Amino acid sequence: MNIKKVSEGTIFVFLLWIMFLLQGLIFCLINETNTDAAENLSVAVIIVTSMFVLLAIFKNIDTTWGKLFAVAGYMLMVVLMYYDRNISSLDSTDPDGFHYTALQKSYGISSSDYGGFYTDIISVIYRLFGRQRIIGQYFNALLVVMIIIMCSKIFDLLKLDIKWKTVGVAAIAFSPNFLLINSILRREAVIEIMLTSSLYFFVMWYKTQKFKYMVFAVVFDLFGCMFHAGVIAAAIGYILFYISYDTKEKKLKIKASSFVIAAVVLIIFAVLNYYYGDILFGKFQTDKSIEEITAGASVGRGSSGYSINNISTGNFVLDLIVNAPIRMIYYLLSPMPWDWRGIKDIIAFVFSSLFYTLGYIPVVKAIKKNTVSSEKKLLIVALLITMIISFFVFGWGVKNAGTAMRHRDKFIMIYVTMVALSFTVLKKHVINVTDNIL
Repeated sequence: MNIKKVSEGTIFVFLLWIMFLLQGLIFCLINETNTDAAENLSVAVIIVTSMFVLLAIFKNIDTTWGKLFAVAGYMLMVVLMYYDRNISSLDSTDPDGFHYTALQKSYGISSSDYGGFYTDIISVIYRLFGRQRIIGQYFNALLVVMIIIMCSKIFDLLKLDIKWKTVGVAAIAFSPNFLLINSILRREAVIEIMLTSSLYFFVMWYKTQKFKYMVFAVVFDLFGCMFHAGVIAAAIGYILFYISYDTKEKKLKIKASSFVIAAVVLIIFAVLNYYYGDILFGKFQTDKSIEEITAGASVGRGSSGYSINNISTGNFVLDLIVNAPIRMIYYLLSPMPWDWRGIKDIIAFVFSSLFYTLGYIPVVKAIKKNTVSSEKKLLIVALLITMIISFFVFGWGVKNAGTAMRHRDKFIMIYVTMVALSFTVLKKHVINVTDNIL
């Protein structure tokens, strides 16, 4: 990778955020109380910032189609933002709650902490930009631009085939539910940028074997846990792989040191849970009963909830193991065909459920191919382990199709990277075989 090019691209990313915040400071100094004038100023902020968004995209993504897809995805989010604010609300459940809580916090009222750290962030944005909800939503859109750029950098690190690098960018930029939830006032974008940063440093560790990158990968995932405890699944997956990966022999191998590292990790997590459990792992504070876990699962709102009967063995651990597969399948595929209520559920199944399922076909094929290089194959295995752990965690934490879709989108960058890498190594395998025959 060209270091000069990376540095130049990073400068434009920093410039984008500096200009966004600078406009906020100017907005704050104006202290405009006229609502119509404030709305006009917010439009001006989006127009000015968009120019820097384009520069950041064009300086960081090196394929022509990738640039176009990233820009198109960004423009779609802006359109969805305006539709949501000026034509018809796309979602009035959590977004309204986040908005009103952030408003209260921006005035120094602490009667509610709905949304936690996310509404803290939005309240700061409201103070800067005159409490314009659309700017809070625009902040999410900017984070998605960062996610797409970072994923492109990850693809570069992995030296993906240019075709699948472009497809990977398109898969993220055009994923319908991903665009929808990140164009409204939801906290997913903040969680996703933390997970993307975590993935970037995990790949950096895998490429360089420098321990500091693994630390960064876990730390960024823990930042994500501050917004939703379930994303600890990524850190668990990375750590399990780290413990079992022999860096010298380049293969999975359990050694005596693996148990020592595992013990140290457990102690660290125990300390974190003791001092910061409510902040990082609040959703996992239970009395170890399967009924309590399922009762606390996210039901969401609307009528897209589903019910799964649990098999009881009389043992908590066995109950988790026995009931996990069906809950993981429901999480991965919901809304199930027998739960469809109309065309919206069918669209959700095709563009979300199948999207997050069919990609495992090339993943399994890549892992089974003996001729695929062990280095790339083991990275695919690492990402697959991480995804499976996320199925387990969210399979138990969710019993609503809409909520399951949102949680699946949190891991879109890990999933797309895993699938794109699998397609790349399978294509190289086919080319190598053809060359040998000829």
